[in-house]
Amino acid sequence: MEGATVFLGFLYSSLIGSGFTVLIILIKLIGNSKIGARWHYYIWFLLLARLLIPFTLDIPRRVLAQFYPLLNQLWDTRTKVLILPNPLTNSHPSFGFTDFTPDYALSVSGGFLNYHLKAIFLIWLAGILVVSILTIIRNIKIWNQLKNRQTVQRQEVVELLARCKDKCRINSRINLAQTDIIQSPIITGIVNPCVLLPTYIIENFTVQEIEYIILHEFAHYKQKDIFINWLTCILRILHWFNPLLWIAFFKMNQDREIACDACALSFLGSEHCKPYGETIIAILWNFSSRQGLPVTSFIRNKNHLKQRISMIQKYHKESSTKLILKTVFGVILGCILVLATNFNTGALAYDIPALKEEIINEDLSAYFKGYEGSFVLLDEKAGKCFVYNEQKSRERVSPCSTFKIVTALAALQTKVLNDENSTMQWDGTVYPFADWNQNQTLASAMKYSVNWYFQKVSLQIGSQNMNNYVHSIAYGNQDLSDGIADFSQKDALKISPLEQAVMLKAFFHYQLPFSSNNIDVVKKVLRISEEKGATLSGKTGSGMVNSKYINGWFVGYVEKGNDVYYFATNIQSEDNASGQEARNITITILNEKGIY
Repeated sequence: MEGATVFLGFLYSSLIGSGFTVLIILIKLIGNSKIGARWHYYIWFLLLARLLIPFTLDIPRRVLAQFYPLLNQLWDTRTKVLILPNPLTNSHPSFGFTDFTPDYALSVSGGFLNYHLKAIFLIWLAGILVVSILTIIRNIKIWNQLKNRQTVQRQEVVELLARCKDKCRINSRINLAQTDIIQSPIITGIVNPCVLLPTYIIENFTVQEIEYIILHEFAHYKQKDIFINWLTCILRILHWFNPLLWIAFFKMNQDREIACDACALSFLGSEHCKPYGETIIAILWNFSSRQGLPVTSFIRNKNHLKQRISMIQKYHKESSTKLILKTVFGVILGCILVLATNFNTGALAYDIPALKEEIINEDLSAYFKGYEGSFVLLDEKAGKCFVYNEQKSRERVSPCSTFKIVTALAALQTKVLNDENSTMQWDGTVYPFADWNQNQTLASAMKYSVNWYFQKVSLQIGSQNMNNYVHSIAYGNQDLSDGIADFSQKDALKISPLEQAVMLKAFFHYQLPFSSNNIDVVKKVLRISEEKGATLSGKTGSGMVNSKYINGWFVGYVEKGNDVYYFATNIQSEDNASGQEARNITITILNEKGIY
C-alpha cells in the first residue's frame, strides 16, 4: 500500500494546488496593476512551493473538506458493519497464565477511493508513463531540430551580446546562435545556455531591436526560467490528472514573459517602451507556434501579445522602497500560505520532544512476520527506550480504540462519569457481541471495548471539551475533525507508537491535566492481570476497512516491583493486523525479556 499512499499524497497536494490556483488568480484580479508586472509572475512560486513541500503544519481536515465535498464523500463515506471478533488462529499463542478478553472491532467501508486505491494508483502511474513518453519524444524532436543552429556572423550583433551581458551584470558564458527552424527567439540550456535567434531577425532587424530581444532572453536567464520550465514540466507530469494545475502553469508561462519585459525595460529605461513594443509586434508577424518544454519563447499568441503591450505602455520603474516592501509582504504571505495548508495526507515521521530516554534500536523482526509494525518499550528506571523499527515508531496512524483511554479521562474530569461503576443503559440494539448486549459500566465497557458506551459518553463530553483535552495533552496530531464519537479507523486523528508510550508515562505519573482520582479510576479499568509480581495494564485497538484488519494496537505498561515498563505496539497489513495480534506479539516479547 506504500505506493498507493504516495499517490494519495500527490492527490491531496494536487487538490490544495487547485485551491492555490484559484486564490492566486483572485489575488491577481483584485491587485491587478497594484501588484506589478514581475509580482504577477513571482506569486506563482507560492504554488510551486506548495506542490514541492511534502508536508507542512497541520490544519483540520474539515477546512479543506468544505472545498472538496465530492472527495470527502468518496473518502469518508462509512457504512458501519458489525462483525465478529478476529476468528484467525493466533500466530503468537497467549500464555496460559493470562485469560485475555476478545478484541472487538467495527469495520468501516473505505469508500470508492479507498476500495479502488490500487487500481487508481496504477492508472496514475500509467498516466505518468504516457505523458513522460510524449514529453520525451517531443523534446528529442526539438533538440534534433535545434542541432542545425549556426554561429552568428553579423559582427555588430556579436559585439552587442557582450554589451548586453555587462548591462545585465551577467558574468557567465552565454552563447549566441541563429537558426531557420524557429520563428521566435528562445533561450535554452541550463548548463550551457544559448540564445537562439531566427535567421530573419539577424538579417533584417536593427541592432537596437536585437538588443531588446537579447535583453528579454537574458531576463529569462537571470530569473532561472529554464530551470523553472523543467520543474513545471515534472509537476505537470506528476499531476497530469489535474486540469487546473495545467491552466496554472500556462498562466504562469504567460506572466513570465510579461515579467521579462519589465525586467528588460528596467535595464533600458521608460523611453524605450514604444520601440520595445513595436519590436514585439514585428516578431509576431513572423511567428508560428512552436512549443518546447526546455526553452523559453519570446512570443506565445495574439491574446497574450495584447497583455504584454498593455503592460509595456503602463511601465514605470518601481522605487527601491516599494520593491522591498512588496518583497517582504510576498515572503510573509508565502510562508503563511505554504506552511499553514496541509490536508493531513497520512502517516509522517515526527520527533518526540517529550522523550528523554536514550533510544536503543532492536531487531525484533522475527516477531513481526507478515506485518509492518513497530514495538516501543520505555524502561524508565534504566533511562532507555528500546525500539523496533524506529521509522515506523515515529509514524502517526489512527489510534482506533486506544483513544478510549483519553475519552475515559475526559468523561471523568467533566463529571459525565463518576467512577469505574458509572453505568450506561443498553438501548436494546442487538449486536453480534453478547458482551455488548447489556448495561455497561466504565470497567466493563473498557474491558470489552464497547463502542456504544463510549459514543454516548463522548457526546455528553462535547466536541469543545474533547478538543481542549486532546490539545492540552498534545495527543498526536490533535485533529478531531472526523468527530469525537468514532473509535474505528479514523482518518484524521493520528498518533505514533513513541507518542503513545510517552503519553502513558505522563499518565502513570499524574502529569496529565486530569485529577489524580480520575487517573486512578482509569488505571483501575485498564488493569488486565497480575502474574508473579508483575501487573499488566493496557488497551487494544483495531482498525478495519472493508472487513479487513489493517491496523492493530496494544498499548499499556507493566508494573514489576519498583520498575515500570511502558509499551506500545502497532502492526499494519492488508489484512489480519488486529489489536489481538498486536497484543499477542507484545506479550511474547515481554515474556522473552522476562518482564511479564
